Amino acid sequence: ITSTTDTLSLNSQKSGGPFTDIGQLEDMSERLRRDAEFEAIDLADLRDLMLLYKGDLAPTIAGEWIDPPRRRLRDLFIDCVDRGVDVALALHDADSAVDFARRQVELEPLHESANRRLMLLYIDQGDRAHAVQHYLSFKSLLQTELGVTPSEETRALYDAQRRDDRQWRVAAVDDDNSTPDLRQRLQSMKALTADLSSQINDLLRQMDKI
Repeated sequence: ITSTTDTLSLNSQKSGGPFTDIGQLEDMSERLRRDAEFEAIDLADLRDLMLLYKGDLAPTIAGEWIDPPRRRLRDLFIDCVDRGVDVALALHDADSAVDFARRQVELEPLHESANRRLMLLYIDQGDRAHAVQHYLSFKSLLQTELGVTPSEETRALYDAQRRDDRQWRVAAVDDDNSTPDLRQRLQSMKALTADLSSQINDLLRQMDKI
């Protein structure tokens, strides 16, 4: 514990000092900044960090003095989650990447690039339905909160998924419609085979008489 005439605080930097969730958040943020290739980052530590962070610092306390540390810790956590997506992708853990991306969107629901990245992660997993659903929810939120629509880039991503979905549905319908035609062709082939078989039998009987 360190103290001044005005403050009393924990010295978490001292060796053997107390464990705090804030200290772990600050430590992870620093490790992620230092390790550009994420070679020494354990994905489990990032997952533990997501569980530790329950929300803004002292949410029931009001006052200008609390806003800077509250915003700093929130920004640190968002940065860790953002980088967590990259760590998960580098480790080929698509499910964890989606989890981190979802958490970032929860914290920054109006952050368009974060929402678009989550859509892309869904698409990479072959989950076009969730990508489309997320776009529609995001579009509604933007309209309600800001009175705007998603950017052209985000709309293009959505349109591509809808177009692919329609093409898939058309192909499926075509396959279904082709079934009766295939049956008819098979029946015709069977009839032709039976006729040929009858003609061959007739020819064989005639040869026996010679």
